[in-house]
Amino acid sequence: MTWNIASNRPRFSAEAIAHGIDELDPDVVAMQEVCKAALKEIAKVLKRRTQWPHRGAGQGKVWHEHAGLHRAPCGPFGNAVLARVPLGPAQIDRLPACGECRDHGEQRSILRADAAAGDAQLRVYSTHHSPGAWTRGAGQLESALAFVGADRQRGTGQVVCGDFNERPERLRRFYDRLAEADPEARPTYPAGQPTAKIDYVFLGGGATGRDPQIPATFASDHRPLLVTVALP
Repeated sequence: MTWNIASNRPRFSAEAIAHGIDELDPDVVAMQEVCKAALKEIAKVLKRRTQWPHRGAGQGKVWHEHAGLHRAPCGPFGNAVLARVPLGPAQIDRLPACGECRDHGEQRSILRADAAAGDAQLRVYSTHHSPGAWTRGAGQLESALAFVGADRQRGTGQVVCGDFNERPERLRRFYDRLAEADPEARPTYPAGQPTAKIDYVFLGGGATGRDPQIPATFASDHRPLLVTVALP
């Protein structure tokens, strides 16, 4: 599942996000706009209610801050992955900054963590791109796609999740190389009455998806995209 949880905005609570994750019951959730303090609270609530994220030999939680000038009211924020299964150490690729975009050159990134799913391996990515980066030629899409392409490993499925802040027609390079989990491209934003498709789950490395869902929620200003993934 991918979800921009907007935890950098005071009106959205970490507890409401945790309850939403609990109700939707994913095995892995890639999140964007994640405040560090909110992630700890989400993990705490989930642990109390559902006995996850995973703890043990591998932690079921990774987080990476968006470096740069921007600081949210709740402190530093970035991308994260939570999982019921062990996650490997996070790998990060910093995306080109977009000085002319509305985020004023905030350093964006793509985070990757390997998830163990029985005998299979899954590489989960969480990314969040600047609004208007494609129009201004910032190269964030190309950089993220190059990172995913260079990261392929035989027998390991890839699930690339995120808020790309772009319409489907501007993501042709992703569609050419990866499969979009919701081919109907249903809108995900704003949560109340979605009119824009900007949140995506792309599949690669032999992974396939079915039963995409975009549940209604007011826990964030984005709706989540939930997909059942089959591994190679």
